[in-house]
Amino acid sequence: MNETIARRETVAKFIVDAFQSTIRVPANTTTAFVTKFNAAGSALIYSTFLGGTDASSGAAIAVDPAGSAYVAGVTQATDFPTTPNAFQSTSAGLGPAHQAAFVRKLDPSGATLAYSSYLGTGGSGGAAATGIAVNALDEAFVTGSASGASFPSVNSVQPTDPGSNNAFLTQFNASGSALIFFHVPRR
Repeated sequence: MNETIARRETVAKFIVDAFQSTIRVPANTTTAFVTKFNAAGSALIYSTFLGGTDASSGAAIAVDPAGSAYVAGVTQATDFPTTPNAFQSTSAGLGPAHQAAFVRKLDPSGATLAYSSYLGTGGSGGAAATGIAVNALDEAFVTGSASGASFPSVNSVQPTDPGSNNAFLTQFNASGSALIFFHVPRR
């Protein structure tokens, strides 16, 4: 227990100029974070936590030419910080056995969320975002897997869920307020 507290206090010392400066999860629970160094790697620009009061894990990160960080991952937190303009600002059915993917864009300073959104609901298994890339129009492409999760069908060649344990690919618009497409490939 003391080791966990010490590590949490040590990590907290490196959280600077942050959107979220405190760990909100109980001991022995994971939370996502992003850290940005200068180009030489010799100075910390910012470091911030990204979670709610239940487990969250960052799985992928991309950076656009302006320096904004795009993060994809998974959360079980029903209070995961989202933005009002987000594609999906709430998620139901989350908890220890259920999870939803998340997509988040931090401004170059790391102090402000440009957008933060859930992707899918907890459903009977959940979803996890495991990859992210950004194009020249600042549109985020997110990949991952879903098992029984509810997803919207947006310009998909397969509008219905083919079953459990599916890969997915989705494209967010530049503001994170809508999906350009969402696709679950056929088996």
